[in-house]
Amino acid sequence: MRLVLTTVRKKSDAVLLAKQLVAKKAAGCVVFLPAESVYVWKKKVAHEKEWLLLIKTRTETRVRSLLEKIHPYQLPAIMSLPAKANKTFEAWLR
Repeated sequence: MRLVLTTVRKKSDAVLLAKQLVAKKAAGCVVFLPAESVYVWKKKVAHEKEWLLLIKTRTETRVRSLLEKIHPYQLPAIMSLPAKANKTFEAWLR
């Protein structure tokens, strides 16, 4: 199981990405939470409210591929981590 993370600016974008990833069976579940980010963009420090997506998937390949096509950011951060879940959840995800 993998946990893929990305952020978007608007809740409506989080909902859209989550629905597309689940509908295309790239992810079993997507949770999104309000977050704040501080980063440098075009030589300026930015502080923005964003939505953090926690994407639960068997493999990250399809998630990453879809996000690279449909993500609203010019340069999206798409990161993944190995994850362990209870056996019944992992069986459901498969």
